[in-house]
Amino acid sequence: MRSASRSPLPVQLTRSRPTDDGDHTGTHLGRAARRGELVRLHRGIYTDAERWSDAPPWERSTIATVAAAHRSPAPVFCREAALLLHGVSLLDAPNHIAVRTTHVGDVGLDRPGGTAGPGAADAGPVPRLRRHEPALPVGRSRPELREALARGDRGLDQIIVPADAVPWCPGPDEGFRVEPLPLALLDTAPRMLRPAAVAALDSVARGTRLVDGPVGEEDLLAWDGFLRTKKARRRWESCWAFADADAESVGESVSRVLMDQWGLAPPQLQVRFVVDVDGGSRVRVDFHWPEHGVVGEFDGLAKYQKPELLAGRRPEDVVVEEKLREDALRRLGLRVVRWVWADLRHPTRLRDMLLAAGVPLRG
Repeated sequence: MRSASRSPLPVQLTRSRPTDDGDHTGTHLGRAARRGELVRLHRGIYTDAERWSDAPPWERSTIATVAAAHRSPAPVFCREAALLLHGVSLLDAPNHIAVRTTHVGDVGLDRPGGTAGPGAADAGPVPRLRRHEPALPVGRSRPELREALARGDRGLDQIIVPADAVPWCPGPDEGFRVEPLPLALLDTAPRMLRPAAVAALDSVARGTRLVDGPVGEEDLLAWDGFLRTKKARRRWESCWAFADADAESVGESVSRVLMDQWGLAPPQLQVRFVVDVDGGSRVRVDFHWPEHGVVGEFDGLAKYQKPELLAGRRPEDVVVEEKLREDALRRLGLRVVRWVWADLRHPTRLRDMLLAAGVPLRG
């Protein structure tokens, strides 16, 4: 996911419930939502309106997804929602919360269950559930699966992801019901645009916090039958072959895709140099074209703003360190190109920067 401007603050979710005196907290929570003090995320599930309004889009999407897990009955998350809960980095915050249903009549976008209220209306609408029928493997038709479901076959492959999958917004005590990661990948990546698909697969190649090591070919083999069409298989195989564990952020992944689309010579990733800073230091650059003396650096905002990456330093200290590091690389005879998200959003800006620095087109 794109780096947030800060580390997420803890989120408190409040559920309506009966009280010992026969009353129900839902009445009081609903009044607080109408006053703009709370946001109703789903029926009977609320959070602080100010916290919701202050959160960037990817946090709001995550909060709404975690809140949906507290619904009864608990949903089975799929597609982007499943990837999010498996700890996979996503390029964009999902607009909806993807879940499975065994009832044909429920397929589609759920009715609005949440409302931001007057105090947080500028944050946009609360993401809604989008219900999908179970994923369909090759060799089984949709009518056959529906008939099996009618006979009582639930048809929902799922695992339980721990309640602390999102540490700053805890899920239900029993954990999240989520489709297995290989199935979620095969079902989702071919539907994505290439930058988003590669960003997710680079993340999986690195290994996520919730997965013991990267997902490999053997993990995917059992689910291969869910690539139902030749088009989906081509898209999957192309993105999977292009995935690289050395791409350490979504911004680096998107940069790689754009370089490839423009026909630029492919770089080496995460290359180390010894430079004359503080008596001799080893530094690592995101991209290196060794035959052309060019290094590239994608600059997200996280290292200047996230406390865990600042490690006690002030943001201005990090800026100075980056400047000294870049000067040292230039003294090695390297040309240094730096870019940010704004450069990636302009189709040719990064290409022109790299060509001007001496990066050639593929031969």
